[in-house]
Amino acid sequence: MKLARVRLADQVADKILDMIANGIYKPGDKLPVENEIAELFSVSRVTVREALVKLSMMSIIDIRQGDGTFVKTVSPESFMKPLLPMVILDKKDLVDIYVVRLAIESKTAELAALNSTEQDINDLNNIMKLMESAYKQNDFEQYHKNDFNLHLTIAKASKNVILYKILEIIQDLLNYSIIAASEEASFIEISIKLHKLIINAITNRDPEKAAEYMVTHLNGGMNYLKK
Repeated sequence: MKLARVRLADQVADKILDMIANGIYKPGDKLPVENEIAELFSVSRVTVREALVKLSMMSIIDIRQGDGTFVKTVSPESFMKPLLPMVILDKKDLVDIYVVRLAIESKTAELAALNSTEQDINDLNNIMKLMESAYKQNDFEQYHKNDFNLHLTIAKASKNVILYKILEIIQDLLNYSIIAASEEASFIEISIKLHKLIINAITNRDPEKAAEYMVTHLNGGMNYLKK
């Protein structure tokens, strides 16, 4: 069963969702290991891992380190709501989200460099450590959660309540855009370096550099999606 190359991770996620919806895998069932899923759909393990992370973020499955991946018990409402981003967002939509993020988050990074407290900076450094730890353990679910939390924490450190609230309001789209642009280890490694540069600029009270590195980081995600 070979899939056409149009966002392979999304397609694999859709196929697994179909299997769950059709009762092939029921709540509590353990999914096959990554190698078996990769062989079934003729894709790489990286693609399978990203598909599973997306389903986990959608609360469809539960990834238990060292134990396996299990189907969660979900209501029809909770099953459908998380699917909306995958249904309504095409590549252009995701790029448009990045354009919005560029406008908002370049400013939150700039303001964070001016207004952040010592506690804000400690929080950012702690989240960064969690991101690195999750990446080293190949725990991409936790990596994405911490990545998302880092961006919200930068917005919080800006001390601009409106900008922070905007990011909160679009958090599902923000979260999905983070996942969609993070399918390769090489991209994540560059992303980690840029996150560190952003935090260093905020720590050093350099608003121009903080905004510049944030723009570089988000442009990288946007360019990745355009491939």
